[in-house]
Amino acid sequence: MTFKAQPYFVYEGLERSPDSFRLCKLHPAETDAPVQCGLVNDRISAQKGIYSALSYTWGEASESGWIQLNGKPFVVQPNLLQALKAVRRLDTEILLWVDAICINQAEVPERNHQVSIMGNIYRNAKCVLAWLGPAANDSDAYFEYLSYLEAGADMTRNVQIKLSAARAVSFLNKRSYWRRAWIKQELILAKEIAVYCGSRSSHSSSFFWEASMFTLDEVDGYEDYISSISTHRYDVLDGQRETLEELLYRYSNSECSDLRDRVFSLLAMASDCEGLESTLVDYNLSIPALFFSLIARFEPLDVASFSAILQDTLSVRRVQLMKYWDAVATDSHLMASSPMEERSFNYIRKVVSYGKSWESSFWNEASLSNPQVPEFIVQSYLAAQRPEFLHQKDKLFQIEGTKLCLQFKHTLFGLHFVDVLVNKENAKDHESDILCFFDLPLTGEQKEQMWKSMQLPANMLEKDDEHLLDHGMITEWKEKTTKNYGAEVAEPDIEMICCILQQFDREYFIMSRLCLVDCRYVVSSLYGYSLLRPSDVCMRGEDFVVGDTD
Repeated sequence: MTFKAQPYFVYEGLERSPDSFRLCKLHPAETDAPVQCGLVNDRISAQKGIYSALSYTWGEASESGWIQLNGKPFVVQPNLLQALKAVRRLDTEILLWVDAICINQAEVPERNHQVSIMGNIYRNAKCVLAWLGPAANDSDAYFEYLSYLEAGADMTRNVQIKLSAARAVSFLNKRSYWRRAWIKQELILAKEIAVYCGSRSSHSSSFFWEASMFTLDEVDGYEDYISSISTHRYDVLDGQRETLEELLYRYSNSECSDLRDRVFSLLAMASDCEGLESTLVDYNLSIPALFFSLIARFEPLDVASFSAILQDTLSVRRVQLMKYWDAVATDSHLMASSPMEERSFNYIRKVVSYGKSWESSFWNEASLSNPQVPEFIVQSYLAAQRPEFLHQKDKLFQIEGTKLCLQFKHTLFGLHFVDVLVNKENAKDHESDILCFFDLPLTGEQKEQMWKSMQLPANMLEKDDEHLLDHGMITEWKEKTTKNYGAEVAEPDIEMICCILQQFDREYFIMSRLCLVDCRYVVSSLYGYSLLRPSDVCMRGEDFVVGDTD
């Protein structure tokens, strides 16, 4: 994401130390009055436990509002403007940390520095102020319920109030706030949390506790975000911290405008990243560069599995990774942009060098052993060129609402598509889901329909860039394709979609380039289906067994 410089406001330079940050002084005023703030350079240690930190969603970048900052007009997005008005007091100035105000977002070195210490900023705040957004769907009912509880009222007989509160919680849980990448760190590391929604607020831990008490059966397709984050927060406060890989798996689908933030937002919580944030946060890195830099930095024992979760998290295409790899491997004069990228360059070149040393060898598992080469490099080479030697279980993604699954193989370049599997009826075995290969015979007319339906995704997938995230381009191609072949080509049934994936892999993609991200584009983004999290798969004869790890 590219940030534009403020047109009227000029930031004072900020020292690049782990203790340096800026604070916003939110001046008191009536709720609807224009927002006026001051901005000062300060130190975290000097203001520890005194300032508050704001947690909110940025909203659409195309929209904007205005505040006064040090007497100058300052552009903010509407949701931030609403948040500042909601938390502002009538008679007392608030010392507040707000990322969009306190960080010069247009200066990448400063953004790298400040993002790397955000964990400490939220950890040392007196309170984190969580702005959920304006009141909607009777959200006030839940805050009213909390006020009754805090007053000591017996709610066991107030059935209607509890039902209204439960309904309000189900809608609060659906808000985009909980899906945002950065709010995990902001809430989980907080000493205290005050939740604001519209004109109501709750400064009690009961907001999360009571929300977890309600059953959210009516929240179709949504996780229980509120309870999940609350539980994770108490685990961390209790000293139970997860590794970066575990956190990536937990939060790989978090929403953010910059996919790199899915990684950067977790560093302060990861047990194996303590003290490393300043070296790991780098917005100069491309997504492929970040992908290989992280593998090189952590040297995972299971490099292929780590690659898979990184591909899922960063939504990076296999073709992008291979293009970056080839550029680094073949151009010895290519210069890295930062120490992090230099690490990825060294890693790629070591793996390639190791591979060349074995080019004339007879390939077998014994010949791959070399005590002079680190095991991590050996495993990386196997994952890149000989994944069959890794003896790993393939990954299976179920297509939501169907008995169909997509099978993927682990490689250094993430998960690549293998085939489509389907549930197999087996009356003798009711304990495991047995799957077999999907094979749908097509008539001549169906083959013609498949070819027409393939044109839309084919036009997108043949490009070697990040176009799959460009909704404008997708819409343009969809209009062209439906104009040429009719609207029905963009509406095939799910069985036809699976045939299309198989055909793509057989004819269009050399070296199994069709990957998890490509398949998600075809199945999910284009046709409206969802892919669930993967299940472990193992072979039993010619069948695949889901969830059987014996």
